Amino acid sequence: NLKETCHLPLNPVNIEKVMNKKYQHEIARNLKIPVPKSVTFSTSNLDEIKKLEYPIIIKALTRNRFGQKFRLNVLRNNADLQRFYGNASKIINKEFDTLQACEVIPGTDDRFYSYLAYYHLGSPKGEFVGRKIFQYPKSFGQASVAENQTDSEYEITKLGRRLMRHLRYHGLV
Repeated sequence: NLKETCHLPLNPVNIEKVMNKKYQHEIARNLKIPVPKSVTFSTSNLDEIKKLEYPIIIKALTRNRFGQKFRLNVLRNNADLQRFYGNASKIINKEFDTLQACEVIPGTDDRFYSYLAYYHLGSPKGEFVGRKIFQYPKSFGQASVAENQTDSEYEITKLGRRLMRHLRYHGLV
């Protein structure tokens, strides 16, 4: 049993809130950290999605046992949106109250960077910036090949630190 042999440090006070994508986007915007344009929606306000430009990715607000279903829901045009509308009531009412729609950041897979760190009591104890080289599935997947990237201007690191400190984050980022 992994629980008996490993300890993954997390802040029990705010972990649920911090893992919510809507909350993450709100905080990032307030801190002037660039994030893609996004909206949250339910069956009562599906037209919120029309405020975004294609391509759009549909995500669960939190990662849970259903979260993977929405990892690859990409809407590239109005026909995709109409198909999504046809299935939305089944998805949203049964498994989620709300979902997030987000504009896709343009560029090739190798232009995607991540800030990764371990925070203990609000301070980074180890951190690096990673760059995807390849991902699977292509364009909207998990990194299959990545590299540690020198953040020469420290821009990504500074933004990551600012967000984590504001969130009073504790654990793996």
